[in-house]
Amino acid sequence: MDSVEFLSTAATKRSHGPRSAFRIGPRCRKDVFFSETTMLDFDYAKTIGKMCEVINEGRTIAESMSALLDFCESEAPNDSKLWKELRRRNYADSAWTFQQAFGALLQSMPVHAKYTGLYFGLDALNMEESKGIEFGCSKTFDEANDDGGVKWAYNSEFYPFEIPSELHRELYNGVVEMAGLADHAVCIAYTGLAIRDALTELPRNLTLGGAKSRAVCFGPHDGDLYRLGTLRADGLHVHCR
Repeated sequence: MDSVEFLSTAATKRSHGPRSAFRIGPRCRKDVFFSETTMLDFDYAKTIGKMCEVINEGRTIAESMSALLDFCESEAPNDSKLWKELRRRNYADSAWTFQQAFGALLQSMPVHAKYTGLYFGLDALNMEESKGIEFGCSKTFDEANDDGGVKWAYNSEFYPFEIPSELHRELYNGVVEMAGLADHAVCIAYTGLAIRDALTELPRNLTLGGAKSRAVCFGPHDGDLYRLGTLRADGLHVHCR
């Protein structure tokens, strides 16, 4: 796929969970100050491939985000002001804050072992108004029949909390265009990296919660979801796809 197919959506507010198991590509636009590249100007498949490549490599957050921004600069050199603005952010500190908040929330609201799938969702339309990262839990993931997909996430029935993210609030409030190159290669990719590190470093009794395994996915709640990997007793097995 050389470019992204435009898919308009209604600006639905404050609904929980992923909205469609069959939506392909990006979401609706929001005007921003820095970008000249529209959602039609970037290669969606190439961008998601790069995102997963970087997540799977296991480098630090800082190194990973630098590599992703190098990719963005090569794909959209006319957006140099945007890439310069995004390089000013301290992604490592933001990921650490995310990890601490997520760990504290799991400590106060443990997730029962019957939940075998974890979904982390971005609702960019509301994040500029301080909505956090959605955290949903599904009972329908079965590792014995795992095809590497995310269909189980659309059956999430337990949403114990949202994880605060000041970084997402700032970026979606006029810096990054929803559904554009930076949304996928920066905002969504950073989310996957932050989740990867949190699930790697937080105590397994919190993240696995007694389950034998838990599938993990992330993405916009009205767009494509991406499988991060599988959490087991011996750690997070990362295989972003």
